[in-house]
Amino acid sequence: MKNILVVIDSLNFTESQLEPVKYISRLARGRITIALLEMPPSPLPVLIPAIGDAMFYSDAATEGNIRERHEQIRANTEKLRAACLQSGMDITLHTYEKSCLEAVIRESRFADVLLVQHNLSLAALRDSDPTAFIRELLLKAECPVLTLPGNMQVIKEVVLAYNGTYSSVYAIRTFFHLFPLLALRKVKVIYVREKEMQYIPDDLMLRHYLNGICRNVDYLVLSGSPAGNLKIYLQYRKHTLVTFGAYGRSRTSRFFNGSAADDVLGLNHVYTFITHP
Repeated sequence: MKNILVVIDSLNFTESQLEPVKYISRLARGRITIALLEMPPSPLPVLIPAIGDAMFYSDAATEGNIRERHEQIRANTEKLRAACLQSGMDITLHTYEKSCLEAVIRESRFADVLLVQHNLSLAALRDSDPTAFIRELLLKAECPVLTLPGNMQVIKEVVLAYNGTYSSVYAIRTFFHLFPLLALRKVKVIYVREKEMQYIPDDLMLRHYLNGICRNVDYLVLSGSPAGNLKIYLQYRKHTLVTFGAYGRSRTSRFFNGSAADDVLGLNHVYTFITHP
């Protein structure tokens, strides 16, 4: 049985977040550990823009907000436990209040896959897309990471981003080891032409490997910007999961620098699977 680590922000938890978690856990046939993050509020005063000047919360107002925050976290934790019990999900719950990212990275060392909402952010103010937390998690996680869409999507198509490197093949191989049932879905390999490589690298070996795993595989060769073309392809395709072989660790291909994965992570409706050799 596979170990699935799920990262949830305790302050912003909703029951709908559990739907894709249940779906993926069934596909992977895994047991679930939830890392419930309780990021403490910033000690700095909250700045509120006003007409012509700026105002700050008073200490009393800040204390009131902190109490309200703690009450919301307690309520959400109980809601999470109740929802898991009602749906028959047997979970292990770990709560972290400090050094949340470091704690998740440590737990990921003992997980087969990590599930996280694609836009999870522990920042007090509006964050980037993907968020700083997600960027750091993708860079440092010690197991594959699967980002979840904003609402429940049954996976009907798997897109394999391929560039001929070991990292891209490693991601494909790891993905199908984790989710063998998804090899029965429609699978599409996407390769974007590099200057020095106009055709799919190791085409025959790739086809031989995938034909032994997948029922239905198509191949698509594109030209131009990997990030732009892949985003255009996925823009209006729901029920889709895409794999990447690396995130920010290698510049060996334009396909796997930050921009291509970042653009796809910005799509609210796509599952994104990223791992490192």
